[in-house]
Formats: sequence, structure tokens, C-alpha cells
Amino acid sequence: MTEVIDCHTHIFPDHGAARIIEALQKEADNVPAYTDGTRQGLLDSMKKAGITASVQVPVATRPDQVETINNFAIKLNSPQIISFGAIHPQYLNFTREMDRLKTAGIKGVKFHPEYQDFFPDDPALFPLYEQLVALDLVAFFHAGRDIAFSGVHGTPAHFARLIKSFPKLKLVLAHMGGFQMWDEVKEELLGRNVYIDTSFSMDYMGKRTFNYFLEHHDCQRVLFGTDSPWTDQSAELNQLRGIVKDEDTLSKITFTNAKELLGMKP
Repeated sequence: MTEVIDCHTHIFPDHGAARIIEALQKEADNVPAYTDGTRQGLLDSMKKAGITASVQVPVATRPDQVETINNFAIKLNSPQIISFGAIHPQYLNFTREMDRLKTAGIKGVKFHPEYQDFFPDDPALFPLYEQLVALDLVAFFHAGRDIAFSGVHGTPAHFARLIKSFPKLKLVLAHMGGFQMWDEVKEELLGRNVYIDTSFSMDYMGKRTFNYFLEHHDCQRVLFGTDSPWTDQSAELNQLRGIVKDEDTLSKITFTNAKELLGMKP
């Protein structure tokens, strides 16, 4: 069986998952959830879809959430559910916390410019980025618009400036580099030293634009992601297989690229 890694999923503690899912649905114009938001819900979805491993990327919407979320991430982390950590731009003890995550085997951290109200290229964050580079941790960003917000902090232009300032940063931009900002992504990011993921994008950008991105960006820097529970993993994987006909390219997007980015053993 071909191995598949979904590099972009979300789960929540069992005791709060139902409440969190309900709140997020209301914020996002009642976008449906395809799992109950729990670890077991994700595992059931993965089994149905034939997905080997999922990367879950938590978001700290306040600085005081960081350590609690990371305690959960460390406990959750496993070969089947690879948990990233959370960080917030206003969290002050990032040096200690990044060291703790690295020691615990966490591969990266998630940023969300809209929920966290910051610009990715803000020089105030440069010391944090420097530590991520030093520790060889992945910086995973929500990129582009978010349907729960009217403005955009994480634009392709902001990320282009971040790439220029930190060319060695392992940077992943969700939603094909910038959700619903496809023209700007074409201009600012395609062909650059950055990973993009397919999450929550194929239905919105269309097959023609999606193929354009694959033709103009290094296929070794494209990752399969679903944003589960906000899309159905089975449907997203089948849709990608229907678009990408070259088996070698498909294998890179669905498995090899993520495996190498995460430093997973053979």
C-alpha cells in the first residue's frame, strides 16, 4: 500500500473538542466539520482514506495558551499523528519553549497571522525565526485569507520578504501559498524556496490554476494537506489523484516531500 502523509490537520482535547468545533464553525460561516475534532476522529478518518500519518498543527490564539497546547502536543506526538507545537508572537519565553519542543521530538510550530494578529515579516519576530533555524524546526503558517476574517496579515508579499530575510528557514505556507490570493502567489512565491500545501484549496482555485502552480513550483516543495476536519480526507486525496496523473509527482506530494521535510526515518 502506498504511504500517504496529510501534512495539515487539526485535533483538540476530547473534553473540549465539541465546543471548539461548534465555535469555529460559527466563525467560518458554518463550514462543516468532517470529524468530531478528536484524536480518534482523525484516526478513523485516516483509516477510511488510507492515510498513513497526519501532521496536526495547533494554533495558540493567546500567549497564555502556548504551554498548555504544547503539553498536549508532546503527549499526542506519535508516528501516526505527528504533532507540531504552538507559538504566539507575543509569548515571551520562546527560547525556553522552542528548546523544550525540540528536546521532546516536535518537528515544528504553527503560526496563524489572522488569529494572532501579526505580520509574518515583522522584525520583532526575527529572534524567534533565528532560533527556529538554529534548532532546525519547521515554521508552518496559515497563508492568505481566512474565511473567518475580513483582512489579511499573511499575504504573499509579506512571506516573500520573510523568505528573503531568512533563506534557511524551513517555511511551509498552507493553502497553496495564500488562500484566495492566487495571482499574488504566482507573482511573489512560485519558484521560491518555500513549501506550499494543498489544504482547503483545490475546490477554490480550480484545476487549471492548481495545475499552473504545480508546473511553476518545484514539485518537491508541494505537500498534500487537507485541513481536516474542515475537509474530508478521502475526498481531498481522491481529488488530488484525479488531477496529478504522474505517479512520481503524486508520490512526492503525498509522501516523500513531507517525509524528507520532517526528517522521518526510512
